[in-house]
Amino acid sequence: MLADAGTELCVSAISAFEIAIKHRKGKLALPLAARDWLRDALQTYAIRELPVTSEIAALAPDVAVSHADPCDRIIIATAQVYSISVVTSDHLIAECADINVLW
Repeated sequence: MLADAGTELCVSAISAFEIAIKHRKGKLALPLAARDWLRDALQTYAIRELPVTSEIAALAPDVAVSHADPCDRIIIATAQVYSISVVTSDHLIAECADINVLW
């Protein structure tokens, strides 16, 4: 599915925040500063960045998931608003019946 020619790769803008925080705390090694790495990754892999809109922000607290992480709730809400699948190994996100999870 991800390798299909017509598959568009997207990422929530909140993922940039998560990557930058993990890099800053030393939990994620990157060859460049997080901002530069993110810019290069989006460009190199033609990844479409999805903004955190007011619709997504308002939906996030109401997503049907036991996950308390606000960033993950925003990712789930983004998937719902755009009707897209989420690629993750996070079992708590995978438990959400309202989205399709790939991994």
